[in-house]
Amino acid sequence: MCHRAGHYLAAVAICLLVGCAAKPAKLWENPALPRDEWPIDNSECRRLAERKIDQEIGANELDRAPDNIAGPGAYQRNVNRADAARRQAQLFSACMTERGYRPLKRQGS
Repeated sequence: MCHRAGHYLAAVAICLLVGCAAKPAKLWENPALPRDEWPIDNSECRRLAERKIDQEIGANELDRAPDNIAGPGAYQRNVNRADAARRQAQLFSACMTERGYRPLKRQGS
């Protein structure tokens, strides 16, 4: 019983750390393109980043892993998921930048 509680607490701590480390989604702009094209590029860059992560990890390796957050290997699975999410965000940002976009400056920033 105590062993399970330790796994549970470790899983909760990881989820909190990952959640706190996650940055809010950026809004992107490209003054050289009409606004109605922005969502198209955004979707394409998201799809390309997801595809690249699938290739890097190996065809949805993380999705095939059991969702038992407190079972064997749970800590490493959660770390791998957080790393993959961070890498995917980097790939998306690089794609948008290559297409001439820049992060939209928020008012008051």
